[in-house]
Parts: sequence; structure tokens; C-alpha cells
Amino acid sequence: MSIKYALYPNHLTEDPDDYVGVITERKSIDLEALVKYMTRRGTSLTDTEVEVVLKEQQYAIKELLMQGYTINLPTFKVGASMKGIYRGAEDCYDPKRHSVEYNVTLGKALSIDTSQLKIEKTKPNEKAPEVMGIFDRFSGTKDDKITPKGSLDIKGYSLKIHTEVEDEGVFFICGETKTRAEVFFNNTDSILELKVPDSLVAGKYYIEVRKRFIRCKKLTKCRYDQEFIVE
Repeated sequence: MSIKYALYPNHLTEDPDDYVGVITERKSIDLEALVKYMTRRGTSLTDTEVEVVLKEQQYAIKELLMQGYTINLPTFKVGASMKGIYRGAEDCYDPKRHSVEYNVTLGKALSIDTSQLKIEKTKPNEKAPEVMGIFDRFSGTKDDKITPKGSLDIKGYSLKIHTEVEDEGVFFICGETKTRAEVFFNNTDSILELKVPDSLVAGKYYIEVRKRFIRCKKLTKCRYDQEFIVE
């Protein structure tokens, strides 16, 4: 299977001839699908056994991270760092001004020779916003969690929306429930900074950006393919 991409105008530079490659047809995989992929070759391990091991690994890693350990595995390395400014040597950690965030890097076992990848150029999709990543500031995670009352950074291309138009905006979708973000701190083509609605209940969510382009009546949508968790 090849990695497909298309070229879009680069709105971050002033040169009209600058384009950026954007991966299209993004696919994600959940735990259940990963387990089935791991056992597809008929190994002696069952799906249930693999799932139990992976869940226990997740539990152990989370507990160790909360104790301040750096996890250094063949597949990845993850460790904590602190953000925020301290007001003099006597200042102390204040969750309103400081945060602990986790940085993840690939390990040697996942080292990929990108020159061996199969890359396929495709035509750009119909003009629409393009989301490249979503960051939850409160938890310090990317493409993982949503924190009600916290803030999100949505990065991508052609994102700027008309916040006063009711059917445009950023929507948090959980089943049939769609909750619209109301407060924005930054609204540009490359980034949307917004307050997460207080009303989100625990569950699994998708995030969708909806907008109309200038001189176009059609509402375009971009649903980010990553599933997010509200605990």
C-alpha cells in the first residue's frame, strides 16, 4: 500500500508558487484492529491473550509515567517535561500557570528508511479545510484526549471559519450528539485555538471543521480521522 499525497498552496509563505505536500486518505487503527493484525499470521497467541498483554502494558506505562519515570522501549521513548515560567527561585508549581507534558519519540525498532516508502501523488480533493493535528493543552497530548473547559490547538490548512455563522465552526461529535465550539482565541488558515465546550460528557468523539470559502455557498467539512477520548 502506498502513501498518497496531494499538493496544496502554502498559506504560510507569501510566494504564490509555494506548495506543500499533504498526505491524503489518512487511515487510523484501533486496539482491536491492531490485535487482529498482530495475530493474522496464525501465531500461537490468541486475540484475547494479545489484547490482555497490550492493556496491561498500557496500564503499567501510565502508572510509571505518573511516578516520573521515562519509558525507554525499542518501539518508543516517552518522558515528561515542564512548561511555564516560575517567578523567582522561591516560586512553586501552580497548575494554573504550569503544566507537565509528555514527549514521545520513535525507538530504534520503529526506525523507518523513508527512501523505501511507496509514495503516490494524487489530485487535490475538492477544496475543503485540512486538519493536520489537534493538541489538547491541558493534558499535553496530541490526537488523543479532549479536556472539557480546556483549550485545543487545531493545526492545518484553510481552517479560518466564520464564527458568527451557526452551521460553520468546530464541532465535537459523539454518536448523534454534535456540540459546537463557541469561544476562539485564534482563527486563521493555519491554526484554530479554541475553548473546549464545558458540556462535553465522557465518551469517544470526532472533531469536524465546517466552513464556506469566499464566493461559495457550499458548506465544506473536514472530519479528522482520529478518535478522541473525554474521561
